[in-house]
Amino acid sequence: MTNRNPAASHGTARPTELHANGRPVRTAALLGGVGGMEVLLEYLALRVRLPAQVPWQFGLNGQTTGTLGPLPLLGIELVLVTAVTLAFTGALWWGSRSVPLASQFGSRLVRPLLTLQGVIVAGVLPLVFGLQFASAAGVLGISGPPFGILLNVMGVLIALIIILLALGLTASRVPSLPNLPSEDPPARTPFAVGGPIELACSACGQRFRLSGVPIFALRVGIGRFGSLYIPCPRCGERSWDKILGRVAT
Repeated sequence: MTNRNPAASHGTARPTELHANGRPVRTAALLGGVGGMEVLLEYLALRVRLPAQVPWQFGLNGQTTGTLGPLPLLGIELVLVTAVTLAFTGALWWGSRSVPLASQFGSRLVRPLLTLQGVIVAGVLPLVFGLQFASAAGVLGISGPPFGILLNVMGVLIALIIILLALGLTASRVPSLPNLPSEDPPARTPFAVGGPIELACSACGQRFRLSGVPIFALRVGIGRFGSLYIPCPRCGERSWDKILGRVAT
């Protein structure tokens, strides 16, 4: 195997990928603005009917364990929407400035993140907070412990839906690569699981094998679109190295 220039290994994808990366960041910010506007409109539509204290925390039996005034609760809701938006926007911004990530993933990394963010900030959070306002204002027809139980059940279902959505957006079958006798033996990796895998170093371009997937290594993506932030045993550079597949044994 021959070494390749790191810049040349990404070819002409570098400027085109980075040039388009501002759009996902702007889209993430726009989704956050939509979610915040939904929450604000829900409050404005019901503010004249809201009591001085709105139940917003509930025990397992549905009993209210915490209340807040309408304005403080609105502030918490907007802070949550903003925090989630900043987390996704930061991930997209960071990924857009990593040439290996941009060249390896492209839209395969952007679309799942934006879809998941949209579900949370423009769907789940406005829905939950809207139900809390509507129940406190007396327009929902359910309050007290039954409403608390309803929110608890919804919380579990929403968490499962988000997990399944995240897995469905990013999961892909990991290809199996032949275990050729002439290949170097996989480098032993502490705290690794899953059996031998083959990766391509984004710094030197060479392939190498590990005894398994390191549990404590930073990872982006799942399956054949995955990438690990680890040092290359050939050149020693720590970078985002693309997972090529599992090594057949």
